[in-house]
Amino acid sequence: MNIQLNQTALQPVKNIKIPDVFYRRVKTGLKEFDAFLSGGWLPGSVFTFSARAGLGKSTLMLQAMEEVTKQNLKAAYVSCEESIFQIAYTCERLNVKEVHVANISDVDEIAKLMSTNNIVIVDSFQGLTTKHNLNSRDHEKYCVERLINEAKKTECVVGVICHQTKNGSMKGSTLIMHEVDAIMELGLPEEMENENQRVISFSKNRFGKVWELACEMNENGYIFESEVKVPSLMVSPKTSKREEIWNQILEIPGGFTIKHVMPLVNGNVMKAMMILREMVLNEMLKKNGRGNEATYQKAKTEREGEAV
Repeated sequence: MNIQLNQTALQPVKNIKIPDVFYRRVKTGLKEFDAFLSGGWLPGSVFTFSARAGLGKSTLMLQAMEEVTKQNLKAAYVSCEESIFQIAYTCERLNVKEVHVANISDVDEIAKLMSTNNIVIVDSFQGLTTKHNLNSRDHEKYCVERLINEAKKTECVVGVICHQTKNGSMKGSTLIMHEVDAIMELGLPEEMENENQRVISFSKNRFGKVWELACEMNENGYIFESEVKVPSLMVSPKTSKREEIWNQILEIPGGFTIKHVMPLVNGNVMKAMMILREMVLNEMLKKNGRGNEATYQKAKTEREGEAV
């Protein structure tokens, strides 16, 4: 994948020969997902995939890797966190059989796998190790550059799963975000009809479009039936429906329970629970107790706290 940024002389665009790698996409065979990927992953590209815990990052990657193997390509899933037995247990539920899995955390050992695989998924970036004695910043830089350089050299697609903080941002410095070719995220739709709905989106994509794909996830994996579309946040600057509900909840006086929130979400218990959980994680609300009897109240800001 020889598309590095080397100094060149000015020349007409019509005279520039586009490398053939741009037309050799790694496809999954999932029509809607491949369209979301602008035809598939570009060989040698590196992307991050992040989401809050429990939304289904591993499920999506394992399912996509299984579909890749059906295209007569080799896919590997390397875990720094879950044992191969835990992964195999998940794969049994998803009917994933051909993906090769391993427990490896050393980034140099993972890099060696790229010469014999078309795509390698690393779960997760925060779990990577190295034999080199480096401080945290240099360790992160070494891991990022090692994965990227080897991916370009071997034309292996590399996906790096990343954790998110409670406010939805990727853990760690911004180094990996600047270095990788694409940033892919998994989240919940603004207007959620049931707890199985998900939205996959790009916030950066050097070799494709930036858009989103709505889908559903059940115990057997993801169901893709929607066409990709431009993210709504890029179409309209208006306040989202979710933010409107947040504001309405913050206006509820004193302590309240989930019953007070139910009318705001058309009686959808699961949606009410998830919104309240989001607001607690984002330190907008404080929670006391557990279950349906738990009470919530608006969290004081620093300024409000000083005034008390």
